[in-house]
Amino acid sequence: MIATPAQELWLGCKATEALFTGMHGAGKTWALLVGAFGTERSLIVASHPREARLLLDQAGDIAHAMGMLPKANLSRLALTLNQGGRVEFAYGVEPRDFERAILGRRFAYLGVDRIAEIPSEATYRTLLEHVESGGRVRATHATAPAGWIQDRGPGTQWVMERFMGYGLMVPATSFAHLPPDFRDRLRPFTWREV
Repeated sequence: MIATPAQELWLGCKATEALFTGMHGAGKTWALLVGAFGTERSLIVASHPREARLLLDQAGDIAHAMGMLPKANLSRLALTLNQGGRVEFAYGVEPRDFERAILGRRFAYLGVDRIAEIPSEATYRTLLEHVESGGRVRATHATAPAGWIQDRGPGTQWVMERFMGYGLMVPATSFAHLPPDFRDRLRPFTWREV
């Protein structure tokens, strides 16, 4: 599996937190999952049990295609990779939803798929408390076909304020923080480092 230029750029991002936006099918979730493979302890968060299971299945398929010989534990929503890494999956939208999944543990990588499904920033901050020092946090958010940020989920407003600071309906290709030579190649992908 070969990463697109946008995925490569996002996977190599050194920021603690990064948001990857793009249209449906842009490869956001693929990059979110592949980013988890390089760490010993990773947690991927979805808003619903069905989505968490789909992410586990997708991560297993990707890891297998990359030669990592994954072993899935469906009852614990976890994937163990042959090089020693473990990717766990959790679901929910409120801080209490994650208490059992986290159990006071810390993770080197936190991935949040469809971050705007989380209705409040309080839940996100609770998850951040379980990222170890030097860990990375990655999240995805969908945009409309024209590259505009759109209202997709109950938490869209706080996500835009936290990561983009521009409010809603901002062209995803106009962020000044992207290097000029990447703008045309990445359209409509972008991220914001926090």
